[in-house]
Amino acid sequence: MAAEQGTGTIFVVEGRADLRNLLERTLVDFGYEAIAAENVDHALAILADRERHVDLLLTDVVMPRMGGVELAARAADLRPGLKVLFMSGYAPDARHRALFASDGAAFLQKPFTPDELARRLTELIRGP
Repeated sequence: MAAEQGTGTIFVVEGRADLRNLLERTLVDFGYEAIAAENVDHALAILADRERHVDLLLTDVVMPRMGGVELAARAADLRPGLKVLFMSGYAPDARHRALFASDGAAFLQKPFTPDELARRLTELIRGP
């Protein structure tokens, strides 16, 4: 794995168990602490727990009940300044592009490689 070793806590919110588990293992392999939630209710409960440290929210854009964009907005209320990396197999539409380009947020198109994920996380957590 060629990407730089990561530091920090990444919170993964992904509805598909196989992908969520793969992301968790990949993050740990790159040196991150990984927390995961299978749905938005679980995610919001974790975000509301101020004892849990989270450096970045990694969320799918399309999920049942509440999408990643709405989850990120609710997360910002609970944890102002939380950085977000959105991921999706669908190309973002115009209304999402501005959000994904805002400070502390980015977009990663699925499928992606572990090195691409690690690079984007490093950019977001450490800054340019």
